[in-house]
Amino acid sequence: NASRYALYALSLLSAVLAMKTKENAFTLPMVITLYEFLFFTGRIKKRILWLMPMFLTMLIIPLSFIGIDKPVGEIIGGLDAVMRGSSQASRVDYLLTQFRVIVTYVRILFLPVNQNFAHDYPIYHSFFNLHVFIPFIFISLILSGAVYLYFRSRSIPDLRLISIGIVWFFITLAVESSIIPLSMPINEYRVYLPSAGIFLALVTGAMLLTAKLTDKRKVCAIIFAMLIPFIFICATYARNDVWKSKISLLEDTVKKSPVSPVVHNNLGSAYL
Repeated sequence: NASRYALYALSLLSAVLAMKTKENAFTLPMVITLYEFLFFTGRIKKRILWLMPMFLTMLIIPLSFIGIDKPVGEIIGGLDAVMRGSSQASRVDYLLTQFRVIVTYVRILFLPVNQNFAHDYPIYHSFFNLHVFIPFIFISLILSGAVYLYFRSRSIPDLRLISIGIVWFFITLAVESSIIPLSMPINEYRVYLPSAGIFLALVTGAMLLTAKLTDKRKVCAIIFAMLIPFIFICATYARNDVWKSKISLLEDTVKKSPVSPVVHNNLGSAYL
């Protein structure tokens, strides 16, 4: 009907606006496709046909960087330059480093201590370095768990929300944590959008576990659940105190990244 087409057009317009606003919107069509095939049914060809315009919006971001008024050869060269990113690290080394970076992001979500405005993060060059290999195993186990929960969701449908939450986290991180080397291999704000998936998975899991508890244990679980946001509120307040001025923020950063020349230079500018 007319309202269905209107909503679809509005969704497509929103996707275009997102692509022109923030680069990690590049992952939006992938998340929509994931949601479509996890939660809905229907003829495959028809569903793919409706999804194709969403995927075409992905061209907006690379073409915005290189411009579309150039010869084909220059456009291809520009795409290669965009894929190379702004870091001196190779694509392979950047990807290897991201395995540990992703684990750091997960750790910060659950244990937000030693947060750093500008991490001085090493670049790794070997897959068999323990700082790369162990995080790779950890990430593989998490993704395997998401696949397992998806198949278990045939008998427990809510498990599908946990599965999509986990996959959401990795998909929405894909732009910054893949093969496009950025000048800063890690930046904590990049977890804002991916964290929505983790919270979806956690809340769903907590609700499923609570449903199986006795009344007395449910009361204990609720009290414990209320303590968690209180702890995070206190942590947020303490962290905000660090952000009260440019100097206090950069002094904290220098303590945590003492060999970074960029951080020392910025602190010097703040003092000046």
